[in-house]
Amino acid sequence: MTESTPANTGITVTETGGVTAIPGLLAGKVAVVTGGGQGLGLAMARSLVDSGAKVVVADMNEESLQAAVAELGGEDVAAGVVCNVSDLDAVEKLAEEAAKAFGGVD
Repeated sequence: MTESTPANTGITVTETGGVTAIPGLLAGKVAVVTGGGQGLGLAMARSLVDSGAKVVVADMNEESLQAAVAELGGEDVAAGVVCNVSDLDAVEKLAEEAAKAFGGVD
């Protein structure tokens, strides 16, 4: 992890694993990340959390979801939902679970 402060911004940028986060930029926001149980999706979810957002992580693998939620900081900042995004009913359930966990999505 490296940190830098771009000239004249007063913003500290944190880079973790090639993904850049700006702490506090997304405070109070809620995002959904599909494929967030591992790989690029998990890296994006981590960046969102590091920037202050809460995340609803969707993935088809429940074990990966549980590990991702724990890695992201637990249920205060992340919720995991098993979801196949090619299934409309599953996507509707994802939206419902996001509303239950954090009041909706921004």
